[in-house]
Amino acid sequence: MVFGPKKRRVALLCLGLVVAGILWSAIAILGHKNQKEQVAVCSQGNCFETKIADDPQKRAAGLMFQKSLGENQGMIFVFPAERVSSFWMKNMQISLDLVWLDKEKRITYLKKNVPPCPQEGPCPLLVPSGDALYVLELRAGVIDGLKIKEGDKFDFGRELTAKE
Repeated sequence: MVFGPKKRRVALLCLGLVVAGILWSAIAILGHKNQKEQVAVCSQGNCFETKIADDPQKRAAGLMFQKSLGENQGMIFVFPAERVSSFWMKNMQISLDLVWLDKEKRITYLKKNVPPCPQEGPCPLLVPSGDALYVLELRAGVIDGLKIKEGDKFDFGRELTAKE
């Protein structure tokens, strides 16, 4: 069957609209997925774009092997319940500040300028003094630079829950 020029243009236009619809859907899905993998975590007018570690695999990997971290970047660890959550710096490339937060998102414990674990030695555990539902990792020096202290409160761009 042979189409005339007018029908051919209509067929190409329809095909183009279908392809455009598929592309827009893919972009929306990818954007939504990316949005779920990051959240803004803010305190005292300072916000950090954080990756979310909300399942056992993401929590275990954390920021291992990452070579740098921007001034306004970080990672938020989400646990299924408040508990004492110990951390270590195994396979880390950068120094970090760590902030433990309770269910009200108030700071319960801070650890500043934690260096990477030495390659040849055992990694010391960083053990907080109390329970936390969240742990925020930021670039070393941020806590001192912003004068963040225990009792300060953070806000999240949305609610976060652990996936066990």
